[in-house]
Amino acid sequence: MRYLILDRNSGLRATAWGVLFATGFLLAVLIGLHLADHSPGAVFRGPSMSDGPEAGLISNFGLFLMVVAGAISLLRAITASSLPLAIFGVFCCLFALDDHFVIHGLSKNIEIAMYVAYGATLSALIWIYHRASRQLPYPLLAGLAAFAVSAGVDLVWSAATRGLLWPEQTLWYVEQIGLILEDVPKFVGIALMFSFSIGESGWGSKSAAAPG
Repeated sequence: MRYLILDRNSGLRATAWGVLFATGFLLAVLIGLHLADHSPGAVFRGPSMSDGPEAGLISNFGLFLMVVAGAISLLRAITASSLPLAIFGVFCCLFALDDHFVIHGLSKNIEIAMYVAYGATLSALIWIYHRASRQLPYPLLAGLAAFAVSAGVDLVWSAATRGLLWPEQTLWYVEQIGLILEDVPKFVGIALMFSFSIGESGWGSKSAAAPG
């Protein structure tokens, strides 16, 4: 259990176990869906993009985890007067809203505003934790790195496949691979954020002190 609930004191080993657990869970789901003759990629997209019963399974679960992480962090931030948790909670809620409503895709100005909001919250979070311990907590660092990998895959995959003419069946497989490569690290990042919110909020320890 100590590897599933992470906080600022969690080391590299505990964080690695968290990453492995989240990745293993997700791969088990994808393999199970494939064996049951369902589309693995559909679990990352909503019902509007797939009519299968598996549509949105992982995307909705990830959204739920991120909303809970934000709510837990903000609630604890209020009761414990914790600025780090307040900023972390704002980031989680901002991420969840953007992920669900695709706010950054509404217009160019809104996209810029969202990136500014992300940059401001992350910069504040990094500065606060670095000031307190001279380093960013491993779980938080790994979660942000996972989001960066997901965004990078999205950009690279889109650029690599843009303008290419694929046979219909081949295109389906290419899209499935792209969805999986993009959203597996994204889900891992969400799982780490969820675990970190529990650990930092003190829910994982009966005697946990209020986070600074």
